[in-house]
Amino acid sequence: KAWGRGQSRAAHGSEAMTVAAVLDAETDSKDKARVDEAFRRLSLGQPWLDYPPTREEADAPLDLSRPAPYELVLPVRAGAELLGCLALAVKLSEQPYSREDRELLQGVAQAVGMALKNAALVEVAKREAQQAKELEIARTVQQGLFPQALPAVEGWELAATCRPARAVGGDYYDVFEISPGRVA
Repeated sequence: KAWGRGQSRAAHGSEAMTVAAVLDAETDSKDKARVDEAFRRLSLGQPWLDYPPTREEADAPLDLSRPAPYELVLPVRAGAELLGCLALAVKLSEQPYSREDRELLQGVAQAVGMALKNAALVEVAKREAQQAKELEIARTVQQGLFPQALPAVEGWELAATCRPARAVGGDYYDVFEISPGRVA
């Protein structure tokens, strides 16, 4: 299993986060409480959490219709930011997770965290590139609205330019001949 944290846009940049709705309707309240507790403890910096199976869980027949109870929970981090957690069931060998297992799995969780962070950064870069493309289109459209040539008026030398503060501005001008020798 893997869980992530949900974050509303309004709370962006704040620490106000909740367990995401990735917990499906079949997840019972005991599991949800365990996940909340896991996030709380992992956010305090614990490297992993152990949930050894109870005697009932260990003796129960395998039920493939439900997720197996998890025994080890590892944080998925990008730097100090807790992005989610990985929950692992009892090993097929039924042996407890060794120190080496935990260290290997911590490396996997760290790689997952960095991959998630990189994917988020790629999405930001894509959005910014799309916005830059749209601004360039708007700039080109705006430039096309300005007169390309100014009328010639005897005794006058006309010049005009528009330099927006950013890529696109809200100003506009036009020059046109009202009647021979009269320009507006």
